[in-house]
Amino acid sequence: MQTELPLQLFVTRLFLLLAIPALLFAHDATAAEPRFLLSLGYDVTTGKYGTQVITTTQRIPLVIAFYPTERLGFSLEIPYIVQSSSPLQPVGQPPPPRDSVVVIGSNTGTLVGPRIITLGESRRGLGDISLSVDYTLMEESDTAPLLRPSLYVKFPTTDEANGLGTGEFDFGAGIGVAKWLGNWFVALDGMYMMPGTSAQYQSDNYWTYTAAVDYPLTERLFAGLALSGSKTVVDGGSNALETRVNVSYWPSSTVGWSGYLSTGLTDASADFGSGLFGSYRF
Repeated sequence: MQTELPLQLFVTRLFLLLAIPALLFAHDATAAEPRFLLSLGYDVTTGKYGTQVITTTQRIPLVIAFYPTERLGFSLEIPYIVQSSSPLQPVGQPPPPRDSVVVIGSNTGTLVGPRIITLGESRRGLGDISLSVDYTLMEESDTAPLLRPSLYVKFPTTDEANGLGTGEFDFGAGIGVAKWLGNWFVALDGMYMMPGTSAQYQSDNYWTYTAAVDYPLTERLFAGLALSGSKTVVDGGSNALETRVNVSYWPSSTVGWSGYLSTGLTDASADFGSGLFGSYRF
């Protein structure tokens, strides 16, 4: 069961969890132009990030995507973040000193952008807003994959001191490759990130990447597996690496639901994560 490749696949980056099932309806002749996609979700991650402290991050991302043509797409993500950090205090010992760590944050299913975690504190508020622009340079054929370069910018809409962002502009440029191999949909995505300077750490440019495989269980139900990683953004840090299992269901051409479970494989990644997202196309 092979379906046409999606325009919505690249809403923000190649592997946007919500967008993969939209390949069912990407070339719906009845769809009005221009095309929009709105998505709202909730995800939670928890981990120690190589410290003695458990940090839990809850995100409510709003994604607004616009496709003026079949090849060109814009996506804006506006996240609200609730972050809490509690020390693991052994019996008879004082709690660990307050400190902070730098980790690679995420945008709706994709590792991107450094984030400062202040240990032992709780914070909430608007996170850094990001904008992505994608363009289909080459469409998929029997012998060639779909090729789609992208540009990324993160705006400093939150202050570095509150631990919900870096307070600096970040820029990125990447490329996505995707193709049907029988009934399997295979996607690879890489992006070179240039983070802004910080008074709290010396940042380096770094790569992020995602390899994803999806399979249509039915005409409207999809399951997939992805491996996402990132080079460390600071000297002496560890690279981020996590696996993710996702399921997506589109009961109609306009409404879809997606959920995922993830686990980190290095100290720079959250130990566990999960999320649920709803999207609407019009």
